[in-house]
Amino acid sequence: PILGDPFDCTGIGIVKSTDGGATWGAVQLLGTSKSIRSIFVNPTSPATVLVSTNAGLFRSTDSGTSYTAVASIPATYVCWDLAWAGGTNMVLTAETDPTNTAGTAGKIFRSTDGGATWVAATGTAATATRISVGSAPSNRQML
Repeated sequence: PILGDPFDCTGIGIVKSTDGGATWGAVQLLGTSKSIRSIFVNPTSPATVLVSTNAGLFRSTDSGTSYTAVASIPATYVCWDLAWAGGTNMVLTAETDPTNTAGTAGKIFRSTDGGATWVAATGTAATATRISVGSAPSNRQML
């Protein structure tokens, strides 16, 4: 779980349980982040965990034992929402200019390699900062 408030930047990190919540490990800090916005465990590759924070995006490939900052998302970006788009495809929303001084406050990023690297989608949200994202398969058949 996340320790602290994701909106007011008062968090102290995350903790992990491997026994259904009966016991919890030590607090893990992620860089200089003070606010964890979302945690995503890839359902097809559960060892891959992504954590969006107020100081960039962090990734684990060892089930959350250790994390590294994702280099293609700068630590100055306030990351918000993560969505799985199937397979190794993921979508991330981030405030790239949290103060909106440049008029390019929000962007959507896409990863096709399980969150290791990200590329910005074209366009920006000039006035929006916090953006939520969701994903659903488009090839489902109605029953």
